[in-house]
Amino acid sequence: MKKRILVQNVLGNAMLALDCETATKSIKDRNSFERLLSDSYERNRDEPFRRPLDDKSDPKRFERAVSSKGGSARKSDKLHELIFAIVRSNLGVSRRTLLYELKKCVGNGVIASVDVRSGEVHFIDDTGLEQQVVNLKDRLSRIKEEIDSR
Repeated sequence: MKKRILVQNVLGNAMLALDCETATKSIKDRNSFERLLSDSYERNRDEPFRRPLDDKSDPKRFERAVSSKGGSARKSDKLHELIFAIVRSNLGVSRRTLLYELKKCVGNGVIASVDVRSGEVHFIDDTGLEQQVVNLKDRLSRIKEEIDSR
């Protein structure tokens, strides 16, 4: 029974660390699952009978763990650089004009598809996966502020 509790604690804490690393680190900066398990085992060896941390017993666990790591600014991706170049050439660009400019760039390795009518833009991220752009308007305003501040 004691060993089962230790295994539950170790696995629960390793899964928490994995969730945190997935949310906060890029793939190349993450630790392996084996490393997370061994670290969790080392931490739990001193206190093997602590209450296991799982989502049912502590629903705020993930948020606390992520917030304790602190935030770091995201690196700009290819889409950010493309929008930055478009906005730099025309600072008064609107969201709709930006959609048309992005539609011209479909097939260049960054933009996968643009639907001007619905405002959906799909791009290929740094890992090679296709993702939908959310809050294009917010991205545009942040880039305009960035250019204005320079």
